[in-house]
Amino acid sequence: MAKKRAPAGGQATPEPGGDGNPPPFPMIRVCLLFAALVLGFHMVQWMLVKPWHLEFLQLATARAAAAVIAASGIGVRLEGIDLYMGFAHWKVVLECTAFSAALVYLSFVLAYPASLRSKVLGALAGLPLLFIINVARLFVLAWLVKLWPGIAPFAHDYLWQVLFLFLLVLMWLSWIELVVKRENKVPLRR
Repeated sequence: MAKKRAPAGGQATPEPGGDGNPPPFPMIRVCLLFAALVLGFHMVQWMLVKPWHLEFLQLATARAAAAVIAASGIGVRLEGIDLYMGFAHWKVVLECTAFSAALVYLSFVLAYPASLRSKVLGALAGLPLLFIINVARLFVLAWLVKLWPGIAPFAHDYLWQVLFLFLLVLMWLSWIELVVKRENKVPLRR
């Protein structure tokens, strides 16, 4: 057990982590790194990435949303990134793809002190899950627009934004519990 030299008249205090306990969590470092990553990712997006570079995300989101909406019984016609329903017309723009949410989630995962393996697992599990959640969001919005058109703008502009943030944090915390802490206790099989 590593101990600090005892001050005059006092007792020796153990070094952080030297007594078998984990070192204190680096909260400030993680928060600053998270903020820097979010800002950096968005700066790259705004300054270097052209709109047509991410059009494949819009097309994939539009196709998946149209498929699940149609499977639920709502008539929908897809033309590129435009969804035409009898009661609404949607254009799936980049903000409808969960791309920004993915950047925030990746920033959470990359900022947290974990192994590269844990970070890769977090990204590989989390990013497809975000896509699925986003398509579910569009599905729910389609039914809201059909059944209760008056509350659809509130659900789109506010409710889903708050829910998405909640889900991002929940996904991050789940990743810490299910992957990072497990890997620290028992090595994952190869």
